[in-house]
Amino acid sequence: MPSSCTRCENEQEIYRRRSGLCARCCFTVRLHALLDDGTGAVREDLRAFADGLTAMPNPATGEKWIGRPHVQRMLGALATDPGPITHETVTELEAISHWRSVAFLRDLLMRRGCLPQADRHLLAFDRWLRAKLAVIEHVEHRRLIERFTAWHVRRRLHELAEQRPIAPKQVEGAQHQVSHAIDFLAWLHERGQELGDVGQPELDAWFAEGPFYTRRLATAFLKWAMRAKLISPASIPHRRELNPRPLTQQQRLDVLRRLADDDTIHPTARVSAVLMVLYAQPLLRVLRLTVDDIVRTDTEVLLRLGDPPTPVPAPFDAILTDYLDHRRNLTTSNAGANWLFPSINPGQPMTAAGVRKHLRRAGLPALSGRSAALQQLLLDAPPPVIAKVLGFDDTHLTQVAQQLGVNWSQYAAGDHDRLT
Repeated sequence: MPSSCTRCENEQEIYRRRSGLCARCCFTVRLHALLDDGTGAVREDLRAFADGLTAMPNPATGEKWIGRPHVQRMLGALATDPGPITHETVTELEAISHWRSVAFLRDLLMRRGCLPQADRHLLAFDRWLRAKLAVIEHVEHRRLIERFTAWHVRRRLHELAEQRPIAPKQVEGAQHQVSHAIDFLAWLHERGQELGDVGQPELDAWFAEGPFYTRRLATAFLKWAMRAKLISPASIPHRRELNPRPLTQQQRLDVLRRLADDDTIHPTARVSAVLMVLYAQPLLRVLRLTVDDIVRTDTEVLLRLGDPPTPVPAPFDAILTDYLDHRRNLTTSNAGANWLFPSINPGQPMTAAGVRKHLRRAGLPALSGRSAALQQLLLDAPPPVIAKVLGFDDTHLTQVAQQLGVNWSQYAAGDHDRLT
């Protein structure tokens, strides 16, 4: 039966018989005790928070919430913290409670004006970043990622947050940038290298040894490292290569016949297409080839893609040597350039965009032809053989072969000369 509360003197149901208090007064007393700053009163900058909670429609719900041990730990830590209450102060509570509980408390504090408003997605990114950094064992790598996120990733997110609330997709993009920066540093470490060792060969290897659509996610980190003078300036692809439906083998052979017979095709388009459609080479790797990668002997022409060099069949050997003897863009400023496809810019090869333009004008489906070539090669020989000769990653080719349904499981990798 309703009776008067011994604290507020309102006639209502007593929540705790022993104390004689109603639910709201029980909640208020317990909450004030938890938020006591040591002077017997609620901490000054938490009073709005306390007032807002105690005014809630159903105080029994609040009573249950503050009755949980982890909530009591968080409120007690806030009340007795010697410094001002900031977002950093609240973040530190994750050491004594689950991050979801901390996030809930943070929302309450922001709602009551005890904390300035902050973008929740940005806060989520910061929490994700802390966890990501915590598992990086290499101290220098962790410092690099901290610098990268502070000066590039978080700065960009803050700029976006000033304009409008951050979208989850933007946070996801930022996470991808950080994750692939970590992957790039780990990849370097496996090669026995550090960031200062990175030059054009290392960047070429990074993009060549994995799927371009994922490897390109490290581009933000690489550009930042160049601006910070942590690595030497180098060429980085700016957009993803398209991955259209592969040509059929018959279509691929038709393209090769046209490349063999049609001498009106622009030389850059003709030779680059030959390298992609015949040897399944990525365009980025094609552009890094030098004249030294073409080996001429008295009897044949060899292409240095892997080990050993690969023979170039007729009539493509003649096309390649004729191109070598009449390379373009060897202007005064670029005289003596060693690139197979020299650019008009001194010391630089042609860009992928420039070569793609020539391919489009010639109507050559070189990119889809490359996919068809790779599939045909894997049908004809085991992945380890193709990888060694053409300079591919063995694991990646094995996965492609499995997707094609090609079973080379009985093939024993290694040197087979001793068996013959």
